[in-house]
Amino acid sequence: MATVAYTQSVGEIMKDADPRKLAIVFAGQCVQSEADIDKVKAAADLLEYIPLDEQAMVAFGAAEPSEDQMGWLVGSGDGAPYLLGVNTGAFNGRSFSVCTVSNPYVSGAQVVDAFLENAGQLELISDETRFGQRQRFWRIVGWLDGAIINSVEGTVEMGGGVTLSVLVPSR
Repeated sequence: MATVAYTQSVGEIMKDADPRKLAIVFAGQCVQSEADIDKVKAAADLLEYIPLDEQAMVAFGAAEPSEDQMGWLVGSGDGAPYLLGVNTGAFNGRSFSVCTVSNPYVSGAQVVDAFLENAGQLELISDETRFGQRQRFWRIVGWLDGAIINSVEGTVEMGGGVTLSVLVPSR
């Protein structure tokens, strides 16, 4: 397992992440992998991402982490630093794989705008702002049937931040 020495806290470093590159990372690591846990884990292992402990995993899914739930701190490379997580779950009787990237400091609006510029055809399902967070859902049209993109962006007043997820129905 790789260790990374920082002269700043991870939070301070996360503030410097490039929003456009984070959007590209989400598209590449999550959407193009179709949220496949094995693919995401293989890439994380190959690139020596830093595994998150069980306590940090709560941010990515169920309160009780399981084998079907993994996460990493990505400390270097394009879009870094950010958190990456994958898990499986069920919603309305359907099984899903979920892949998420998150940075609590970067401008969520800039990340989402950059993602949408290159995302292909998406159908906006919902767009709501509550309690200082804007949450949107899109349906992917065409190539990834039944998949949903979700963004949660902190408003400027809340200090920014973004979490992007793709939910892909199990085949």
